[in-house]
Amino acid sequence: MNFIKNHTLSKTGAILLGLFIAIKIFINIPGNILSWDTFGYYLYLPLTFIYHDLGMKNVDVIYAIIDKYHSTGTFYQAYQVNGNLWLDRYSMGMAVLYLPAFLIGHFFAWIGGYPTDGFSKPYELSIYYGGLIYTLTGIYFLRKVLIKFFSEKVTFFVMILIILGTNYYQNAVYSNAMPHIYIFTLYCMMIYYVIRWHESFKIKFIIGVAITAGLAILSRPSEVVCLSIPVLWGVYNIESLRNRLKLLLKYWKQISVFAIIIFLIGLPQFLYWKWITGKYLYMSYNNPGEGFEFLHPYIKEVLFSFRKGWYIYTPMMLFATFGFYNVYKMKKEIFWALFVFFILNIYIVSSWSCWWYADSFGQRALVQSMAIMAISLGFYLQKVLTGNIFKRIIIILFCSFFIFLNFFQTWQINNGILATSRMTRTYYFKSFLKTKVNHEDQKFLMVYRPYDGIEKMPDVSEFDSINLIRLSFDKPHLQDFKYGIDSTIHRSGNFSLRLDSGKASLPAYKKSFRYLTDKDYAWIKLTAYIYPTVGFTNNTVYLVITFLHQEWDYKNLSIDLEKQNFKVGEWNKITIEYLTPEVRNLSDRLSIYFCLHGNKTFYIDDLSIDLFEPKETF
Repeated sequence: MNFIKNHTLSKTGAILLGLFIAIKIFINIPGNILSWDTFGYYLYLPLTFIYHDLGMKNVDVIYAIIDKYHSTGTFYQAYQVNGNLWLDRYSMGMAVLYLPAFLIGHFFAWIGGYPTDGFSKPYELSIYYGGLIYTLTGIYFLRKVLIKFFSEKVTFFVMILIILGTNYYQNAVYSNAMPHIYIFTLYCMMIYYVIRWHESFKIKFIIGVAITAGLAILSRPSEVVCLSIPVLWGVYNIESLRNRLKLLLKYWKQISVFAIIIFLIGLPQFLYWKWITGKYLYMSYNNPGEGFEFLHPYIKEVLFSFRKGWYIYTPMMLFATFGFYNVYKMKKEIFWALFVFFILNIYIVSSWSCWWYADSFGQRALVQSMAIMAISLGFYLQKVLTGNIFKRIIIILFCSFFIFLNFFQTWQINNGILATSRMTRTYYFKSFLKTKVNHEDQKFLMVYRPYDGIEKMPDVSEFDSINLIRLSFDKPHLQDFKYGIDSTIHRSGNFSLRLDSGKASLPAYKKSFRYLTDKDYAWIKLTAYIYPTVGFTNNTVYLVITFLHQEWDYKNLSIDLEKQNFKVGEWNKITIEYLTPEVRNLSDRLSIYFCLHGNKTFYIDDLSIDLFEPKETF
């Protein structure tokens, strides 16, 4: 009983929470840990230490690994940039954090007779259990931060609410190779070192701040927002700002060391980009379908949508957000550091066009920020626990329910009841606290988008159809086609569209998404007749359906007509179905065109494009 006396309550809580997470990790080993995004983060290590081919000149090795270990549906993690060099789109910070576990895995693969290819079971398990070490370290430093501000009791409760009452738990147990738990730990360490530096002004603490912040930024460059914490810590009015400037001047040597460490941590990334792309700074996420929309952030969706809303799936953060008021009232000297980080972080996370961040439980991109939110949550609880008994009971009931809900929804998502990226308001309430859902309920999910890109339109009875265009090319005044209209060969009417070396690319249809549909998606169905005058060898026609974002195309479907077994000298029917992408902007344009590679003549007639949009469901 002496072990759990009040003065050791928070230590006891940290130990028990760590043991609980460790047990869950040991009994819930997921399959294929080094896959999808983790595959991209991790790839630097085997390429550097095993294959000695960081530029992926022999990319066939990567495809062989993917085939053997089923690491990813498509190799989206990298792309060819300069000659035969390939660029990993992810920055290398996670690879640095994985490095000790990788070396241990390599050793055990070697002595255990496993393939020393970087992906066999010893590597997987080492990365997985290495994630546990980072998780336990994060809990340790979370307590050290909280105890600086709060009593043992408040610290104990905050740790429970953060670890068990938010999607931190799901990420720590089921997705612990992803960056978010690692960066949560780095944030906890960084805040602790910031506090200790202001207490003692010892250089070892400023070095700790630099290393943890540098590694967080190297892992995800958007984490540069973390620098607002050390920069604004202790600043709350003009006088404190003057004192901060004096402090920086007084300890300019330590500040210089801080800046040099940050630079040196980022240097390998700069050199890697320079080698592959020719530029020291490079935006590696160059997919036109994804990018920052700083002028049109998705703040409402990130916080409140039933697809991935932070306050919907992590309602505990409502109390943490309310807690900023208490921080301002009770500890003004740290308020602006925490609150500015909160605002900037929400803005940056919300500005990413793929604001739902693919498959996850809730907003995974905000998991690491809960290291900061734990402090504001603590101030909220501290105020509540000194308030009237009725308010205490209400808040305790809410917190208890949020913990229960977090566990239950974690179970739901692991059992396929909650969807990882297709949730809607209707389906949320139909599945709320359910242990199973029927097939009819699943129709209320967002449209399924297969990872392999093979799309097949479902039953047309579920859609309303609209004909966008129907052309027999019997109107020579059509501006887009006037140079290609020909009367030599035609299927109906008196004209068809000729495609030859003089007109090697012909547009069929263009329209912005906002003028296509007001729904989230639609299916495009194209039907046309093709008349080849010669065989397709060295004379290929492509039918291309794509979306354009600022003249860059994405969600591209290119059909090689050579592979359609068309008969020469006859009219051949072709039908293509295309699911519209999740457009970055409503101004993004659908573009359909034919493209000829060669100098022979082809004819096109009776072109029809239909749009199928989902019917209203109530």
